[in-house]
Amino acid sequence: MVTQKSPCHCEERSDEAISEGPMRLPRTLRVLAMTGWEGAGKMKKLILNSRVRKAFQGRSRGLALIEVLIAIALVGVITIAFLSALSTASTVLIIADERATAESLARSQMENIKNQPKQETYPSSIPPAYEEAGYSANITTGEVPSRAGLQKITIIIDRHGEELVTLVGYKLFL
Repeated sequence: MVTQKSPCHCEERSDEAISEGPMRLPRTLRVLAMTGWEGAGKMKKLILNSRVRKAFQGRSRGLALIEVLIAIALVGVITIAFLSALSTASTVLIIADERATAESLARSQMENIKNQPKQETYPSSIPPAYEEAGYSANITTGEVPSRAGLQKITIIIDRHGEELVTLVGYKLFL
């Protein structure tokens, strides 16, 4: 009986234990175990059983290529979804900024009108920088029939012909 050390060098095994133990090793591994793990690289030819041969043959190479293609496709889909969400968020931010600017312009127009004496029409006082950006104000007035001395003022702010904000206010004259 030949005894030898296992690869971890912590226990000894006999060739009988290797070939007839509770877990019988395939012939290839029995040959490796009997010749010594250190000498395994020096063996000229090794006979592999059919299961081991199938595992190392070309079947798994094609599977790796498919896995890489699927991973690339998933990364592409995730990237497109992320960029689409980023584009949508940017568009929403621009629209919100336009509406906030229009609301601010409408409020400043209303304050300007309330500080003026009563007139039938009021001039628009939008700053030139906003006019160059395409903002304009349409101011209409009208008397409230049931209340004498009460004037209804409607201010519509638009940008490039698209109505953004409509502000309605009242001015009281005594």
